[in-house]
Amino acid sequence: MTRSGRLTVVRGGRPPSGRGRREWDDEIGSTSIPGLAAKPIIDMLAPVRSLSEAVAAIEVVTALGYRNGVHRPEEAHYFFKPATDNWWERTFQLHLTEPVSLLWRRRIAFRDALRGRADYRSRYERLKRDLARAHGTDLAAYARNKDDFVNEVLGVRDRTQPPTASHPER
Repeated sequence: MTRSGRLTVVRGGRPPSGRGRREWDDEIGSTSIPGLAAKPIIDMLAPVRSLSEAVAAIEVVTALGYRNGVHRPEEAHYFFKPATDNWWERTFQLHLTEPVSLLWRRRIAFRDALRGRADYRSRYERLKRDLARAHGTDLAAYARNKDDFVNEVLGVRDRTQPPTASHPER
C-alpha cells in the first residue's frame, strides 16, 4: 500500500536470504508470498531465546539504521527502517521475538497458509485492496479490518488464540 493507499506487487517472492545459512524463514509479510500484492515493506521475524536477553540486541539493531518502535512490547522488540514517523516511507520492519510467542506462531502460520493455498491468496489480496481503498493511510484501521480473515485462516475465534488449523496445499 502506498501513501495513496494503493497496493503494488513489489516482488515475486522472498528476498535473498543474505549471508550465511539461516535456520528460520524470517520474512512474514505479503512480500514473502509469491505474486501477492503488497506494501513495499519487508516484514521480518528473528528468534530470540528471551525478550529480556534480547534487550542487548537493541543497540546492535539501531546501529544498523533501524529505529526502535513500539508494537506488541509484551511479545517482541520492534524496529523499522528508515527511521521515519511515516509508515509508508518504511522499507523494513523487524520483530525480535521468542519462537513460542503468539506473535511468532500466528505470523508464521498465516504466511505458510497463504503460500500453500491459492484460494486464501486470492481472497486476501481482494480484501487488502478493498481495505487500502477504504482506509488510505490509516494503517491501524487497515490492519484491524484484516483480523476476521486472519482468524478464519488460522482456525481461531480471535487474535488472542494460537493457530489451530492445518493448511494443506491445493
